[in-house]
Amino acid sequence: MSKLLERLAADHRHLQQVFDVLRSVVDSWAEGKTPDLVLVHDCIGYCANYCDLAHHAREDIMYERMLAKDRAATEGATVRLDEAHRRLAELTRDLQRETEQAARLGDGGGQQIKASVDRFLEHYRQHMAMEEENLFPLADRLLDADDWRAIDARDPAQSDPLFSDHVDKAYSRLYARIVEPYGPVSVELVPGLEAENAQADASSGDADNHGPKFSFQYVRFGDFVRENSVHEESISYNALTPKLLTDEDGKEIPYHPPPLRVRGIDIYRLLAPYLSVRAMEQIKAVVPLALYLVLFQILVLRQGVDEGLSAVFGLTAVIAGLMLFMEGLKLGLMPFGEVIGDTLPKKSPLWIVLLVTFLLGIGVTFAEPAIGALQAAGALVDVVQAPYLYALLNEWAGALVLVVGAGVGLAAVLGTMRFVYGWSLKPYIYASLIPTLGLTTYIALNPDLTEILGLAWDCGAVTTGPVTVPLVLSLGIGIASATSKGNSSMSGFGIVTLASLFPIIGVMLLSIVVSSTVTPDEIMAAAQTQSSVAVEPTWYERTPAVEIIGGVRAIVPLVLFLFLIFKGLLRATLQSRGYLIYGLTLCVVGMCIFNIGLTYGLAALGNQSGQLLPAAFQIIERVANSPLYAFVIGIPIVIAFAWVLGFGATLAEPALNALGLTVENLTNGAFRKQTLMYAVSFGVACGIAVGVLKIIFNLPIASLLIPAYIAGIVLTALSSEEFVNVAWDSAGVTTGPVTVPLVLAMGLGLGDAVDAVEGFGILSMASIGPILSVLGTGLYVQWAARRRQRETYGAPASEGAKA
Repeated sequence: MSKLLERLAADHRHLQQVFDVLRSVVDSWAEGKTPDLVLVHDCIGYCANYCDLAHHAREDIMYERMLAKDRAATEGATVRLDEAHRRLAELTRDLQRETEQAARLGDGGGQQIKASVDRFLEHYRQHMAMEEENLFPLADRLLDADDWRAIDARDPAQSDPLFSDHVDKAYSRLYARIVEPYGPVSVELVPGLEAENAQADASSGDADNHGPKFSFQYVRFGDFVRENSVHEESISYNALTPKLLTDEDGKEIPYHPPPLRVRGIDIYRLLAPYLSVRAMEQIKAVVPLALYLVLFQILVLRQGVDEGLSAVFGLTAVIAGLMLFMEGLKLGLMPFGEVIGDTLPKKSPLWIVLLVTFLLGIGVTFAEPAIGALQAAGALVDVVQAPYLYALLNEWAGALVLVVGAGVGLAAVLGTMRFVYGWSLKPYIYASLIPTLGLTTYIALNPDLTEILGLAWDCGAVTTGPVTVPLVLSLGIGIASATSKGNSSMSGFGIVTLASLFPIIGVMLLSIVVSSTVTPDEIMAAAQTQSSVAVEPTWYERTPAVEIIGGVRAIVPLVLFLFLIFKGLLRATLQSRGYLIYGLTLCVVGMCIFNIGLTYGLAALGNQSGQLLPAAFQIIERVANSPLYAFVIGIPIVIAFAWVLGFGATLAEPALNALGLTVENLTNGAFRKQTLMYAVSFGVACGIAVGVLKIIFNLPIASLLIPAYIAGIVLTALSSEEFVNVAWDSAGVTTGPVTVPLVLAMGLGLGDAVDAVEGFGILSMASIGPILSVLGTGLYVQWAARRRQRETYGAPASEGAKA
């Protein structure tokens, strides 16, 4: 084996020692002990300053030589090494940032950082194992002496600051901690200097010359600049304080400093960096979609935008509300869930833990932004054509949300048990889908209830939003971490799948209860009576008061429930109370503003586009000269519009980008981020297009959903556990707070324009689409990896992450 390979392998062994120290310190921190932040900083700094800049650079140079020597064998045996190293550098930077945030919490930040450190160490160790099993043996076989000389000529010439003869002073404490098991040690600034001097004397034939020796030390360039750019000057403290003033009696006159004046430009400089990043995330999600709808309406449908100023105001409110709400979720609600998830299992039996998890699942459902859009859809349903659908969205609206919440709560309970016991996701999927498809078949055969199927399956998409998934997931992972289980790289997946399936069952069961309680005639009579005695709504039933009250009602009860658990059951004290109050306030204000924007912006624009779409292929009263195109041209135009809308909206979702990075890391590059993002976007786009066709031609949704989910079960049985986890969760990340209200409103408007019984079903088709596309892509990725392995070694490859 070459000297470089021996050096790289030694680096891996040294890195394992650093990881052991990091794990030990963070575990003590998580147990509530005072953290040694210097050691944590040194461990992560070593990864950033040596591994990312020198060790990985040497491996990249070697990898380039291997590609030049035999590209097919190199690409078949390992992942793209340069991309893998970039991901490791990103993980290191993220961990540095998260550690700094956790350090501000003091002793209470240990649990917050422990999960991040666990993921970091697991990914790093998987990467090193891949190199030692595949990369190093292949390099030893492919490269000859000339190759190694060429590689050595490009060596970055950076020595190891921790495990070489010259220990960098910055890492002296970490070095002492590593060698503790071998007895006390005195860490010198430049150990081995005397031996080097003696060797130099001997080589020069001047061993008897004991004149003065010039010592040296390695310093960081940043330290050098700092030492030479900082000028010190002694200043008397009296020069910094005001002069002492006395009155006529010699008594001291208290000093009152002038008020601090903050100019407008100062406020801008303070807030602009903080707000711009958060605002741009929402602007990227909202503005392109709105522009696409407006341009399609003007250029293709040749219609202007009604109440354009109102729509602009609404979209601005959506952006501002989501920005405040998401920031408040990060600072207020999420820390609550993490602390409760970590502390609750230590102080309560499992049944109490699961009960709290169930109740939390109900609470977060009421707080979902998209639930408001679902409730508002009740006013657009014709009671004569779909009486039970009308009843569910009006008289039974409260029970509907409660049932959906109960489904999310049950999913949270089962997902938490899966975290704790490490169960596979596949049996959960089979056990959940069989009764779901059975109930779907039963209701599809009941002519009175068949209209509620679209609503039931759409409820599954509505529940997996920005509140439910992160909060329930943080609680479940906290519980799994506290019980020392759930350490698998895929243990965090599966909760989204369950949280979308169980509400579907709940809504279908509720519809059966409603059908056995009231008759269609009674529902229509009640609706007619209600419309005949309608009175002028009070101030709190009109916009914007109703949206503000809805926002407060969604967040405040959830916060009170979490606070009661925290203080009453756990008897714990809040860390960083100011941050929590600030975050919770942002949540409430953001939800209220978002609800107002939903009414004036997203819902109005989506409904308007949906009502105008049929003008492309049929006559509608509000559009002159309709149909604008022949039927055989108009239908493809509408389908293309829906497909592009779904593809673009999904590709712009920040959650999908985050999922893609996670999956690429967990599979060591076998499933690339771009591949996953395009597979999910393609599936959503096809699903939305099929959903639009369902509304236009009034197709029974059961005939679309049942075959699609049967295909999903077959693909699930053929796929490995890793790809099953990713595929079934991918549908949840695409149903964001912007996409759901927009697609719901568009579907209902389209259904109203074509006189369809109901306009639901687009979201449900958009959920199964990415599941099928990702499962199919995963099977192809596995097959391609096995084929490359056979071509290289003549033996089948292992599946999953090692592929």
